[in-house]
Amino acid sequence: MIIIKKILRQNILSIRKSISKTKYDELSKTINKKLLNLLSNFDYKTIALYYPIKKEVNSLDLIKNQLLNQKEVYLPKILNNQMNFFKLSSMKELKKGAYNIPEPISLETKNEIDIYIIPGIAFSKTMYRLGYGGGFYDRYFSINKKTKLIAPCFELQLLEELPYEEHDITIDYIVTEKNILKGSLNL
Repeated sequence: MIIIKKILRQNILSIRKSISKTKYDELSKTINKKLLNLLSNFDYKTIALYYPIKKEVNSLDLIKNQLLNQKEVYLPKILNNQMNFFKLSSMKELKKGAYNIPEPISLETKNEIDIYIIPGIAFSKTMYRLGYGGGFYDRYFSINKKTKLIAPCFELQLLEELPYEEHDITIDYIVTEKNILKGSLNL
């Protein structure tokens, strides 16, 4: 299974990286619009997002122009090989951290966040996620309450099925430029 996941990661990343800047910006904007529409259905005060790398759906405009002024925003930070989410009050409060990904300088964290917007390399229509292989999100949710998990992704990242293991988390909603998929176990 490890080899299958590795090959899937390489193939999807290669395809995703080949998207032109214009197409990437256009698709990200469409997905973010659908994501905001979905978020409007929920009552929430806190939201965790990600800093986009390797052409993940661009969440920066969403953070800067929509959420940062209205909600408590948290971004991941890796400390001692463990991921946690730390409060972001301003885009100026970021510095390069683990894996050269910008992280909040704040040490303010929260045990339970209302909604998590999480990245991945691929997702399945059965609501499984294929990450980068570090297990950070799986470990995080093994010790923190799983609330609503929403994954924005490009349609090219959406597969019928993915190999998964018992510890792999499932997503509640997947938002692409074409659809919003909802897991069957949602309230």
